[in-house]
Amino acid sequence: MVKYDSNNNVKWLKKMAEADTLFDAKIRIDNSNNLVINYYFLSKIYLTNDSIVTQLGNSNINFVKYSSNGVLINSAFFPGFAAISDFAFSSNNSIYFTGYFGLQSDTNYKYFINNDTLTAERGDIIVGKLDTNFNKLWVKSYGGRGVDGALQLELVEN
Repeated sequence: MVKYDSNNNVKWLKKMAEADTLFDAKIRIDNSNNLVINYYFLSKIYLTNDSIVTQLGNSNINFVKYSSNGVLINSAFFPGFAAISDFAFSSNNSIYFTGYFGLQSDTNYKYFINNDTLTAERGDIIVGKLDTNFNKLWVKSYGGRGVDGALQLELVEN
């Protein structure tokens, strides 16, 4: 990651992570001007603080938050066969997300997020909400017998 000033000078440069395979990185800026990054990875991932996380499934979800100065604030892993397609922030910086899980399974794939267990028939939609520290507030699944997935999320608050 690189942050430039208004004159295109490098303010800071960070190695976000190194993995055998890292997919579909999405970067958003929350309402507090922090960078929130979401991606999924296979095998092992080496984070900027030199910690190593080994895969717990074939597609492990990761959320990472950096301050506007590039300081790592927090990260969270959700292991298993899943990927986040999109995420958005509420006015208080809670994170709503959507994606899919269980695509590699033929039937009755179980996906665990904290105390919730979701079951997919063959790739189902996942929708959920995390607090600002990436703690799960709730998570739901939707889908039928075929492969289902959600690609985009639009958050509308009253």
